[in-house]
Amino acid sequence: MRERAVNQRDMAAGIVFMAFGVFGLVLSRELEVGSIERMGPGYFPNLISILLLVVGIVVGVQSLWSRRSKIAWGTPRPLITVVGGVLAFGGLTELAGFAVASLVLLGLVYLSAWKFRFLEFVILYLIIFGGSYLIFVKILSMPLRLFGGF
Repeated sequence: MRERAVNQRDMAAGIVFMAFGVFGLVLSRELEVGSIERMGPGYFPNLISILLLVVGIVVGVQSLWSRRSKIAWGTPRPLITVVGGVLAFGGLTELAGFAVASLVLLGLVYLSAWKFRFLEFVILYLIIFGGSYLIFVKILSMPLRLFGGF
């Protein structure tokens, strides 16, 4: 009898989806769900969490029949710089403002690449910052400070 191979990438993705689904259900357990006609504050979080669970189960089960694939871990540099960038953005948004926090986020994320292209970085920053400013400040009227004390 042939030994069944598991696609480790798909199984890991399924586990992550299920973990986020369970996490969302735990966080929203005290919110009132309501009904489809009168949705409560917990309706959408519960719906998304259940969908994440279902997707996780489907991907996990599918990993049992797909081609075998191992997880190639590689270097931790991209993980560290991306997580560091997101944490820095969260910490700097109030202190230094949205423009500086966005610049630091993009700079740290760019460190995960082996080649740093300055012109590409500047153009991407202008597009991301300009688009975010347009959407969040102008269209949605969110009170974001662009710079520290302003």
